[in-house]
Amino acid sequence: MTDDNHDGLNAGNSKAVFTGHVLFKVSLPPCTKGRPIFVCNKDKAPFRVVNRSARQESAFLKAAKEDIEKRYHNPKFPMFQKSDRMVIKVITRRARPKAHYVNGNRERGTLKPKFTGSIMPIKTGGDSDNYVKLVQDALQCSKVKMAGVFLDDSQIVLQCGLKVWDDEGDCTGGTTVSVERVPDGDVGDAYIKSHFLGML
Repeated sequence: MTDDNHDGLNAGNSKAVFTGHVLFKVSLPPCTKGRPIFVCNKDKAPFRVVNRSARQESAFLKAAKEDIEKRYHNPKFPMFQKSDRMVIKVITRRARPKAHYVNGNRERGTLKPKFTGSIMPIKTGGDSDNYVKLVQDALQCSKVKMAGVFLDDSQIVLQCGLKVWDDEGDCTGGTTVSVERVPDGDVGDAYIKSHFLGML
């Protein structure tokens, strides 16, 4: 399911029409979802939950909407309806350290041969699910941000996260996100089953 007038992230000057699939890129350094903290307040409720990632989520949503507005013709937020079920795919591109470059020169952009691959070491870069969680929470609506990309992340029935070293441009990191509406009925069942061959 792809947009008829949209060719990935290289749309040029022509803007795509949203038809149930939105694809965009955020050039901020990727962040993982932080664990909430519980604050005791004797004057009000016994406990107050504090979202430690609220600032990062707000910045991500702002950058996401700016990129969506550049790529799509007159988008309306939220872009998905309350009854929609969605699939979200998140590619997290982590900034490469200077040690990956010949003589530590990032500006020249010449990678050492042993660092030419994009797959990260197991112990590097945080858990991929925590990157996806921050993206989902950032894009959903709330009492504070009613104009998210979708209403609630409970609408997501399939999620996929990939973390890699950045191989684009100056390799300073970024996040590419795809959110796609799942079709209704038998077509929707077939769509989901195609992602879980041999399991359903």
